[in-house]
Amino acid sequence: MLTPATVSQLRAATGGLLSEDGQWQVYQISQPRRFAREDYEDGPAYPEAYCLDDQGHYRPLLNQHVGFSQLKLSPAARALTFLARRHQDKHTSLYRLDRAGGEPQRILHFSNDLLDYALAPRGNRVAFIARPPLDEEHKKRKKMG
Repeated sequence: MLTPATVSQLRAATGGLLSEDGQWQVYQISQPRRFAREDYEDGPAYPEAYCLDDQGHYRPLLNQHVGFSQLKLSPAARALTFLARRHQDKHTSLYRLDRAGGEPQRILHFSNDLLDYALAPRGNRVAFIARPPLDEEHKKRKKMG
């Protein structure tokens, strides 16, 4: 039987990427926040990303400790790229993660939050959209609520 508590904990697949050779895929899951934990913060579900190979084995790539968006495969599917604001970042930046895992590497940061991006076919250039800077009047109104 579904109760409000069980519904609030349902996980959902929210996206998937397939390598060109079909040997592996990356899928994204929406992981609800745990209300019973003492470190609970209000907010949306956490994204998580997993790699699944053609043998049915999967491994985590990105978990709830790395909030991210705009998950994409790099050219030749050697790595994943995504937008995130990690602990050292003042603004959302572009990161690269090798498909074998490891620590994500920041490959692009800007003076404002990045909203979207596209990599050139060879992966040597990136086009991006960033949030426009706020003028002083807007900052003042935002601070006032």
